[in-house]
Amino acid sequence: MGEYMARRYGQFMRDWYMAKLAQVAPADAPRAAEVVGEIAALYE
Repeated sequence: MGEYMARRYGQFMRDWYMAKLAQVAPADAPRAAEVVGEIAALYE
């Protein structure tokens, strides 16, 4: 997992999760951001 975190995680989070988060309806954005944060916490 260390290799993935060092090389790919940041790019994946930025290019996939953050891109998808930008497409969420404004009313759903707070909860969606919370879920993305929960997912990110799994990798800590």
